[in-house]
Amino acid sequence: MMYSVKRVNRSLVAIIFMLLPSMGYSFECNNRQCFVDAYKSVDRSEVPQLKRVTDIYKRLTNIVGTRTSIGSKLLVIDSDGYPWALALSDNTIVITKGAIQRMYAENDLGLGDARAAFVIGHELSHIETQDFFHYRAFMFNQGTGDDASFPNQRAQELRADLRGFTYATIAGYETDRLLEGDEDVFRNWLSQIGSKEIGTHPDNETRRKYLHEGFKNILDDVTYYQFGVALAHFGHYQDAQILLEDSLNRAETLEAYTNLGYIQLQLAREKMQIEQAYRYWIPTLLEPKSSFDIKRKRTLFEREMPEQAMEHLIKAEKRLRHAINIDDDQLTSHINLAAVYMYIPDKLHRAYAAVESAKRTTLGRKGGVKEQLESIYQLIRVNDDSDDGDRWPAARDRMEKIASGNKVADNLLFNFARMLDDRGRDDTAAKYWELLYEKLDTLPVPYQSQVCFRLHRVECVKSESAIESPWLDKDLPIGKDLRQPGVRSDLNRIWSGLPRKDLPNLGAQVFVNDQGDRLIALDNYIEMMIVKNIPSRLSSHIALRNEFGTPLASLPVAGGQLLSFSAGWSALVRDEKIVEIWITEL
Repeated sequence: MMYSVKRVNRSLVAIIFMLLPSMGYSFECNNRQCFVDAYKSVDRSEVPQLKRVTDIYKRLTNIVGTRTSIGSKLLVIDSDGYPWALALSDNTIVITKGAIQRMYAENDLGLGDARAAFVIGHELSHIETQDFFHYRAFMFNQGTGDDASFPNQRAQELRADLRGFTYATIAGYETDRLLEGDEDVFRNWLSQIGSKEIGTHPDNETRRKYLHEGFKNILDDVTYYQFGVALAHFGHYQDAQILLEDSLNRAETLEAYTNLGYIQLQLAREKMQIEQAYRYWIPTLLEPKSSFDIKRKRTLFEREMPEQAMEHLIKAEKRLRHAINIDDDQLTSHINLAAVYMYIPDKLHRAYAAVESAKRTTLGRKGGVKEQLESIYQLIRVNDDSDDGDRWPAARDRMEKIASGNKVADNLLFNFARMLDDRGRDDTAAKYWELLYEKLDTLPVPYQSQVCFRLHRVECVKSESAIESPWLDKDLPIGKDLRQPGVRSDLNRIWSGLPRKDLPNLGAQVFVNDQGDRLIALDNYIEMMIVKNIPSRLSSHIALRNEFGTPLASLPVAGGQLLSFSAGWSALVRDEKIVEIWITEL
């Protein structure tokens, strides 16, 4: 999309031609350096919102999550009077100072962010489709181009509008405000585009009507996508899989592939024997609430993998490899892929490569994470029986050194204790089991159970019901059956329903109240709630930690970081503020 309020001064175009004489009459300033040479850079003091726009761009590139988007560049040029944005063939997005000023003209940061996210998302869509026409459309707007050169542009622009809106919505921006009254971005922005531009873009009223309906559908679809991510987080893997697979029909995101790979890995674990599935603790896997006893065995994983588990592992490998092909700097997918290979007997050697790749990621090079990855690597080594070499002495020495440091990760202590048990070093292992017992209530329940079993303290697992809940209204409808008398009528008093999604093997319904809180019902059973109306006492990251302690897990999700405080609720943090609370159990 090319946003333009006034035509660019022809003398400026002439200057660009002088800079690029070899390009002839056709305007082909289609790379970053050309615009850097032609325009002055923008200083943050001139545009206070410049950092916000840069942060929005970074968040959106992670949402789209492809190598192309992540490798793209944002260039803000000093042009006050000509608000427009365009994508270039070297994967640069150009946006003007004037465009940013118009986005934030009302000094309404929420609305301005939504506008900026939509515009940048639109241009990222063009980069993803390698649809680089804007420099020609720009020239056409100056009266030197040919309308016939854009036969498919209207359809391409509408598609980019829809994808840009989808990306901005998934990222958590207030895109619903772009459709409201005087805040309608198309009424306030597109109506100012000169008639010349209609040759490359649909006329404004056609575009407005089409996009209003399309955007409304996207808002509904993204709600189901967000619930898919949340349900995966809480262990509702099959339902989450259906919702996320459905979302791929409209927009492919890195997060969807990452979650689907994780889901398949967890579904595989559900088909294994308990002692096989949870023998070792691989980080980044948010464990379900189930409690069990682990029998002591002296092998890493069974050599006979259940057939159904193997089917899920193969699907997990495919999804995770797809995610890594999109972005090979994503730590979580590399670790989950290593876990997949550790479960497949004849692919254990590939786990080495997955861990080594994880070490090369940005997060993998950091101290604490680097040590955890090293511990996983040693775990693979001592269980690799591909030859007759005894790797135990070297692995033990390395693990002892890592485990003697400050703030050692829980999963590292757990895995080393397991390794010692496997070698018959029970007394030495007990030292590490005791260290874990000292902070038992901070461990996921499956691993609490194993610590208790190993120390012969069968009844020591902490009850998560003792953890105080962050919500004030105890009369939430989670767990209710919509078919029960009175439930539907009670919902109708406070909640309005979005269109039902009838998906394969799943009927999904979302209900919204006037504060923006949302419920999801799957096959008539209300599974969880996303709370938007956060109590003021819990509105900050620090306040939540002060009241509920250190979270059990912290995972990246679209538009923020998810802090898990129990199996029943988690908080979505964005810019150190709590923006949502996810509740699945009361």
